[in-house]
Amino acid sequence: KRLGPDAKPSSQYSDGKLGLHILDPRGQETLYRWKFDKEYNVEKMFQRDPNAGTILEIESWKLLHATFRSRKRSPEGSSPLRSLYRSWYTRKNLEVIEAIGAERDLCGLPVVYLPFGAGETEKIDAERLIRNTRQDEEAGLVIPPPPTPEGGGGWKFELISSPGQKQFNVREIIRDLNKVILMRFFAQFLMLGMEKVGTQALVEGAQDFFSLALKSVQQELLEMWNQQLVPLLFSLNP
Repeated sequence: KRLGPDAKPSSQYSDGKLGLHILDPRGQETLYRWKFDKEYNVEKMFQRDPNAGTILEIESWKLLHATFRSRKRSPEGSSPLRSLYRSWYTRKNLEVIEAIGAERDLCGLPVVYLPFGAGETEKIDAERLIRNTRQDEEAGLVIPPPPTPEGGGGWKFELISSPGQKQFNVREIIRDLNKVILMRFFAQFLMLGMEKVGTQALVEGAQDFFSLALKSVQQELLEMWNQQLVPLLFSLNP
């Protein structure tokens, strides 16, 4: 009840009408289940308290419920970012692979050749040497000793490197995936200038599409406010 700034809770107005105290977002991960009426309209939302673990009931008239691309009258809809999951997941894994590759890149693969007559103790020492000759993940080869003394000399250590460049440019693939992610909301203009390409006219045109995408989301929320919140306030203040 709006009773002025000195009341508890305080209000900017003192007309005695009923107003909104707080609009508190519900965490989507706390959703337990929905309850529908006979016409499959949302009647209640059951929420699991993330701290106490108890189940709370929230009636539909207390909810501002907005969905995007609701399919088969689903109350949850589909996020506009859902289509980006595959690109994001692939990019995340490639970044991990790239980081591990940078840590392990020693200009080759460490190899230890065991001398003739080497036993289990020498093998353990060689494996320890391989593990220590690294920057992150363990990688290396331990070559068994030759069957005869003429097959080789003493200990030998070398790095085996692959000829030429790698088959795939991981960094280039990550850049392409970043562009795909930005294109979902026409935000690819953020990449212009980073690769020394792009013009001001191209940026302005891309920003127009980006603004249209944001306005479409805002329109969805505006309709939710006008259809759910405004009638509630008028019903509380006849």
